[in-house]
Amino acid sequence: MDQLIPVVIVAPLYLRGEVEFGVVTQAMMAFSQIFNAFSLIAEKFQDLSTFAAVVGRVGALEEAITETAAPSLGPVQVAEAEPRSPISG
Repeated sequence: MDQLIPVVIVAPLYLRGEVEFGVVTQAMMAFSQIFNAFSLIAEKFQDLSTFAAVVGRVGALEEAITETAAPSLGPVQVAEAEPRSPISG
């Protein structure tokens, strides 16, 4: 099916005598190369999407680790409580 598209485009030019027959073959080969290149992109699109999602999650993890490891902004305050009396029962 994919070989019909370049023939349909170039055949009228050949029939009018504007191009030689070799141009039809060249068009078929060029179209095949382009078609295969786009097919590869379409086949690998899911893999690329999965990779992008993993990179996003790793980036979020790195961000969370960086925020957690950052020192606190203020010093720790200790409040002393009054001693409690034992509960009698």
